[in-house]
Amino acid sequence: MVESVNKHIIYYFLFKNELKGFEDTVTYLDNKPHGKLYVLTPNDVLNGNVPVKDNYQNDIAEARKKRLLQNQSKECCQSK
Repeated sequence: MVESVNKHIIYYFLFKNELKGFEDTVTYLDNKPHGKLYVLTPNDVLNGNVPVKDNYQNDIAEARKKRLLQNQSKECCQSK
């Protein structure tokens, strides 16, 4: 399972950016919004911003609907 997460990080995030080293990678990941932080970055939270789920419930519900539709369309195409 850990290898799967590692693969996703590498292929979907890191290879899309020109990161020259470890420091660039850490900076990139620190400044990337995170779903569990409700659109805040890790640095935002470290600087005192508090993630509030209620502020983003509509966005979260809409994203869930889009994700379900996207997943259903992929399952449909894979079964052919």
